[in-house]
Amino acid sequence: MEGMYSPTRDPKIPAEGKSAAFAHWVSGYYAHSPSLLSSFPSVTLDELRKGIAEAPIRDPPPNRVPSVVNMSAEELAEITDPAVITRSHPLYYNVDPALCKENLDAALLDASTCPRLRVSLVWCDMSPPETVMSTWYLARQIQDLWPSNARKIDVVRFEGANHFPHWDEPDRTMNLLAKLI
Repeated sequence: MEGMYSPTRDPKIPAEGKSAAFAHWVSGYYAHSPSLLSSFPSVTLDELRKGIAEAPIRDPPPNRVPSVVNMSAEELAEITDPAVITRSHPLYYNVDPALCKENLDAALLDASTCPRLRVSLVWCDMSPPETVMSTWYLARQIQDLWPSNARKIDVVRFEGANHFPHWDEPDRTMNLLAKLI
């Protein structure tokens, strides 16, 4: 997202350090403004930008350390590919937004394909800023601009969860997902 920090775009981080920086950044816990979270997605873009925490919680309590801190080297190696950060992730920033919109529209606006498909947008309210902002954009569209014949989407806030709730709180995550089925 333009104007938002990501270690993958930080020229001060050498290529060999981007993977570790990204892992801590993406799995950290962010203390976004409570008023932003309680009014989500009705806040304006300016209010959103002012209320988003730009960095993970400093000196977090044990239950809010970045998820990767609680992973052994073996576990981290099993679930990640550090080369992606330098090989593939930069391409993500060059994808034409029109292509993303076209795919999103095809999947969500045309309810004639798989008409009984239920969709839930689960957003974790302590996730990195880019994730919260992306969720806001879609939730805002659903709230204000969603065509009546489009697929129904339930927007579900997962309170106190970061980008890796399945790792940090598997039981709570499974309970939430089970309620959505």
